[in-house]
Amino acid sequence: MRRFYHWCRRAWPLWASLMVIAAHLTVVSTFPQQSYEINGAFSIAMQVIGGLLVLYSIDSTLGLVREESIFRVITKWLQDCPIWSKPKGVEVSVSSAASASASFNPRVKTVASSLPDRVTELERQVEEVYREMDRKTQALKESISEAKGQLSARIGGAESAIRGVEKKLDTTMLSGIKQQVFGVVIAIYGAGLGYFS
Repeated sequence: MRRFYHWCRRAWPLWASLMVIAAHLTVVSTFPQQSYEINGAFSIAMQVIGGLLVLYSIDSTLGLVREESIFRVITKWLQDCPIWSKPKGVEVSVSSAASASASFNPRVKTVASSLPDRVTELERQVEEVYREMDRKTQALKESISEAKGQLSARIGGAESAIRGVEKKLDTTMLSGIKQQVFGVVIAIYGAGLGYFS
């Protein structure tokens, strides 16, 4: 029985629409002399309420997906009107400090006169080249490791953002559609009531 209750509760737009129609028919049958005025009042009320429900559902969807509301969108649009808004200037910022990626490494070259001194100088220069290559290799490894960490963090952030968007879409699809259906049903009922009465 509980499952049946939950199943029926999911169709609340149908039950709410039937309740509105039943309320209208009850009022008309209670006061048959004023049926024209009652039908006109119900017609206008149902169209306005239906339109407002659809608008509220759209506003909720807009709030979930874009974190904005219809009121804010309209307010921003009115504020941007060229009649009362001043043109905005363009700000340009120039960074005067440039970071140099190359490091300054002064090398001292000694002039050797004899062959053993020249060999010793060449060995020292080769050793200096090896040290410089080791330093640059280590710096490159650290740079790669840092880039890898940043990339992993960005991937994790993107996955989290995707899950958030999926959750918002699920919430929007499930909750918004029922309000829209109810709003459309009572707006159509109101329009039909106004036309046929």
